[in-house]
Amino acid sequence: MNTNELRALQAQILANHACQQHVITNDMPRIASVEAFAKDAAIAEILSVGRTRIAPYMISERGVRANLPIKDGALFIKTLRDLSEASDVPAWLSVALGQIGVAEEDKWAYFDTLQCGYTWLRADGLDVGEATVRQLLDLLGLGVPALAGAIAHLKSLGMEPDPITAADVSLALRGPWGDE
Repeated sequence: MNTNELRALQAQILANHACQQHVITNDMPRIASVEAFAKDAAIAEILSVGRTRIAPYMISERGVRANLPIKDGALFIKTLRDLSEASDVPAWLSVALGQIGVAEEDKWAYFDTLQCGYTWLRADGLDVGEATVRQLLDLLGLGVPALAGAIAHLKSLGMEPDPITAADVSLALRGPWGDE
């Protein structure tokens, strides 16, 4: 963690009521290192609940069908296939692009990229942890509301736990931070 991340973690710890009983700073009387580690570990456990980060996750057509209910998987794949075969921007996509503020003259670029989705899904797959893919998935969910649940599930596959460690807590509370 860099200095800013450590200071942000420090502020988060100090602001969290559940962490207060475990906080040990340099201003407090010294305690045994085993006890300090146990307190840091307790804070790390409190802060790690539900904490995730985006991570690479490739998914193919087979993976879509395996991870989604049959109807949702079929609709997702059909939507991508229909886009790949379309010659003009579909009305639903034009509306969705307008809702997110894409200028009329730029809509073709989103359409062109989405047209590749079916081919990519059938070849190497889509990385649902990649920022652009996630944005395009959100766009599909906006344009085809019946896909919203499927999109949320596919995006969740591109998430992994992001725990705080006891060492992170120790550095955040007692340094060195690099800015002292």
